[in-house]
Amino acid sequence: MYTIKQVSEKLGIPSVTLRAWEKRYNAVVPSRTDSGYRLYNVEQLEELKWLKDQTENKGVPISRAVQQLQQHRTRKRVGSVFEPAGQSGGGEVLTGSRQEYLDKLYGLLTGFRTDDSHTLVEMGFTMFGYETMVYSILVRLLIRVGDEWEQGLVSVAQEHYITQFVIQRCFRFFTVFPVNSALPKAIAFCPPGEHHHAGLLIFSLFLRKRGVEVLYLGPDTPEDGLHAIISSQNVQIACISLTDKRLQEQTILFMDRLAAGLPDLEFVLGGHGFSELPQPYASWLLPSAMESWDRWFSNRES
Repeated sequence: MYTIKQVSEKLGIPSVTLRAWEKRYNAVVPSRTDSGYRLYNVEQLEELKWLKDQTENKGVPISRAVQQLQQHRTRKRVGSVFEPAGQSGGGEVLTGSRQEYLDKLYGLLTGFRTDDSHTLVEMGFTMFGYETMVYSILVRLLIRVGDEWEQGLVSVAQEHYITQFVIQRCFRFFTVFPVNSALPKAIAFCPPGEHHHAGLLIFSLFLRKRGVEVLYLGPDTPEDGLHAIISSQNVQIACISLTDKRLQEQTILFMDRLAAGLPDLEFVLGGHGFSELPQPYASWLLPSAMESWDRWFSNRES
């Protein structure tokens, strides 16, 4: 942890600027000691370094830089690498009827109008099809509500409600797509301490749509009993999502223990929490583009 003085000296950002960015833009909000002193963690240090580069070297206004930072944080919460590039909220720009549809659905959800929201979602699948609804509408809802929660435009209750609505809608497809018993069975989970699993769910839907049976365990999965589940259910692929970089080291040890007892288990990793991985873990990391997902899947089938 770093004090505001240490951060200022390390990054060359005046303390008064750090305070202004925090108070005016809610840019990087440090924790506080019992005495009220600010303490910044390593990730916040990197965020401040990025903000400085955007404002000083690239001429981006601080308000816009903070907005971009908030969008980046939200994409991390959604799951990042387990989110199709070019088909999510950070890629394709919605226009015309799709944007109007998204705005209307978002309005219903922020108003907690559950029945009307479900009706509109069903209509959306009819109008736009599965791929657009999942990757351009539902995922974008997660990103939008995350952004607006960061900016204080929606409440915690609204953010939780919309997130759960999207996740529940996605879960329905697990019973819709048929299972191809000739394909390997997969298990999908976030390691202990990781609570953001929406992106993992999207990747699991990618597998289910292609006939893979997926045992979805979701967030904060304990190690206890996992080995037995994988063995008894003849699971061949473990899909692991991590957004919190602070959990990387313990997650690697976690995977090592699984691999030691299950030498034939294949790992597929995704999320910003996995960064600068050594081998063999780096080879398990799946690129973000859906074309890469398709290539990986096709290579497994061949």
